Amino acid sequence: MNKIMKRIFKILTLIAGVVFISSCTKEMMDYSGPESIYFAVRDGNKTMSSTGWPYVPYTNVEFVKTTADTIVANVLIRATGETKPYERRVDLEVIADSSSALKGQHYHVPQSVTLGAGLIETFIPVSWFRTPDMKLQEMRLQIKLVANEHFSLIFKSWDNPKELTSGTVYNGFDASRHNLICSDILVKPSNWLGSFDATTKKEKSAFGAFSPKKFLLIQSLMGYSYSDFMSSETMTIGLQYAISRYMSNYLVAKYKAKEPVLEDDGRLMWFEYCPWSTFEGVPWDGVYVEY
Repeated sequence: MNKIMKRIFKILTLIAGVVFISSCTKEMMDYSGPESIYFAVRDGNKTMSSTGWPYVPYTNVEFVKTTADTIVANVLIRATGETKPYERRVDLEVIADSSSALKGQHYHVPQSVTLGAGLIETFIPVSWFRTPDMKLQEMRLQIKLVANEHFSLIFKSWDNPKELTSGTVYNGFDASRHNLICSDILVKPSNWLGSFDATTKKEKSAFGAFSPKKFLLIQSLMGYSYSDFMSSETMTIGLQYAISRYMSNYLVAKYKAKEPVLEDDGRLMWFEYCPWSTFEGVPWDGVYVEY
């Protein structure tokens, strides 16, 4: 090997060494700083991959989607830094000033959870109990991570990574706090074929206008759940017309038996195959007609 080749070899070796040291330094830097804990809940467009969902400061708990009287909301938390060969305790507290839900009546939250050996994430199980007042208003609960001998709290102003855009992007929120919003309020599901006509205020289409009373009657007579109405795969247009036919026959039978089913505003409940018409806010006059 001549002198020029030797010199080139030495230069390449030196460059490789610098790259190696730089790489090692970067790896060390990835784990530098205090070990911290933060809420890592994500939500986004359900039609897109969850890998693109941004981090969010809330969790929705919806009793309308289940017949259960208790729901356990598992809230994800994650630790920074290296894993440890031993368990670590994560402490929690409820922020009463930012909560309307009542301990023991509406929810239960543990005072701490354990991050297992070799793990960087775990869940906080928040138990919710169905109560009548949840049909009238949302119950809010804010929980906070508490610094201890294992973890600090450094993510006081969280900004979502720029590539996480598959949903509503929240920036600048405190990732040491998390809000849970629980309700049992029935709202119109995404696959409900019917409404009031904007001009005439007359009910139209397969189901007519949505009402909690109408939905609960479908549920009790036919067994369909709220989640069934949230998917176009389970609640096809054809099925909705079949449900409308069944419910119309039921309502007509109740009417003929002098046991008419009324909405909360006093109008006759209506589906497309009912022989009567109903209008928003116009109560039934109480006069029976032969059909």
